[in-house]
Amino acid sequence: MKASNVISIIAMTLFASAAIAEEPTAQPQLLSVQTEPLFVPIIGFMEPRFDFGALTAGDEIQHEFQFLNNGGDALIIENAMSGVSGVAVGVSSAPVLPGEFGKVWVRVNTADMSGEQFIRIKLKSNASNGSSVLYMSGTVDG
Repeated sequence: MKASNVISIIAMTLFASAAIAEEPTAQPQLLSVQTEPLFVPIIGFMEPRFDFGALTAGDEIQHEFQFLNNGGDALIIENAMSGVSGVAVGVSSAPVLPGEFGKVWVRVNTADMSGEQFIRIKLKSNASNGSSVLYMSGTVDG
């Protein structure tokens, strides 16, 4: 074998072994899992719907919806309302701390109602899972 061929073979072998040595060894990528609690309020209702059954026009009913702050920061209800005439809504005025319960009170005066009723109560809060909607339904015989 000629000396130039031997030098070429040695050069290619060195170049190939250097390229292999520089190749990083594949390490498995680990996904990080968040184990710390979220530092935002999260609202969760025990029962977001209430069926008040059959009532007679003029009856007044009250219902209390309970919710839990499932998050890691204080939950504040900024606004609670219904667009239905004869419906009054009240909420816990103090911030609801993480792990604690709050209440939404709804009073319905059926004097001007008749037939099937479907009442929406909308809540605006600082909860990270968005605005909440509660529902009441039933029939008013007039």
